[in-house]
Amino acid sequence: LNDGAIYSPAEVQRFREALEAFDAQRRAAETAPGGEGIAETKKTAPGAAERAGEGKIEPEAETERPPELIEPKAPPEVGTEPRIEASAPEDLGAVLDPGKFPVQRIKVAEIGTNVEKMQFKLDVDAQGVQKELQGEWNELAAGNLLLWQNRKGELIVANGHHRLALARKLRVEEVHAQILREADGFTMEDARRLAAEANILEGKGTIYDHAEYFRLNPEYTAELVKARGLAGQGFAIGRLATDRTYDLFRNRKIGAEAAEAISRGAPGDEALQAAGARFAVEKPKADAYEISSMMQALSLESRPTAEQADLFGFDDTAIRQAEAQAKIVAGEIRSLRDQINSVRGAAKRPEVAKKLGVDVKDPEAIRKKVQELQAEVEAWQSWYTN
Repeated sequence: LNDGAIYSPAEVQRFREALEAFDAQRRAAETAPGGEGIAETKKTAPGAAERAGEGKIEPEAETERPPELIEPKAPPEVGTEPRIEASAPEDLGAVLDPGKFPVQRIKVAEIGTNVEKMQFKLDVDAQGVQKELQGEWNELAAGNLLLWQNRKGELIVANGHHRLALARKLRVEEVHAQILREADGFTMEDARRLAAEANILEGKGTIYDHAEYFRLNPEYTAELVKARGLAGQGFAIGRLATDRTYDLFRNRKIGAEAAEAISRGAPGDEALQAAGARFAVEKPKADAYEISSMMQALSLESRPTAEQADLFGFDDTAIRQAEAQAKIVAGEIRSLRDQINSVRGAAKRPEVAKKLGVDVKDPEAIRKKVQELQAEVEAWQSWYTN
């Protein structure tokens, strides 16, 4: 009963209830007038005979049988997909609550890896490692690994590939871990998803890892990632970029900042994103403000026919005009952002704050000025609709 590798908590509880019911029947029979009690039967753990290859033990005739005990379901083959369906992201919730998933000491030798199924990061080795960790083992810094246990009791690392590799290298005997069990309804995909979300929230992995994860998992909606705190750069690029934009990003032709600006500027719009991508490639020093403004300006232009337009859906005159407008808008936004930073750091840059009419000793005046400047930034960001 204490072997969590064989029975889930729910199965253990049902087993205990069955034994209690059987004991109650025994006591009732023993205290009944003229009763001879219940014939003793040999206690056998559920499924023990089957696992030993002895076949199912039939009870002796004329003996009262205890309530039926729940047998664990047959385990899947190692490395195969679990037979139960994976949960939707919104159904998983905060499953790493230590109260529900206590931290345990697990022997490193008992933990296996399945990089293809569990590691969401790109460009990893056979152990699921991108860049090997260095230094001595630090129990506090190592934290808790997240493991998944199949019905056979085998443990597979879901989150902590790099730490596990270091522990193996340094011959650390045990690590702290939390376990998601298939017997409790958690699939391998559930474990992978939770591990990926934890890495993204903690800023681990690269922006390419994050973007690829969201691109391959369309079940993440804008509402869901916002609620889960995942609505960052990776989601914007992975879900909003066209194939052309995404390929340029993955091949390092444009940076993450440019890819995000292009993706958010015209989600799924082939023509506008193509024009924004070309602009980013031709002008690698252009920041997100300039790229976004260029695409906003271009969105006001009527889209010419294929005979009149270039490869990107807009004629050259419209593109050059949009670029000129973008330069002006981006300059205004950058200037306002710099003023906001100056006001917020008034104590460090009092001369700039003074020029803006802000008393560095008046917190309320600083707050109002920041709000005023922020409103101007928002107005410039929406210039094309004003």
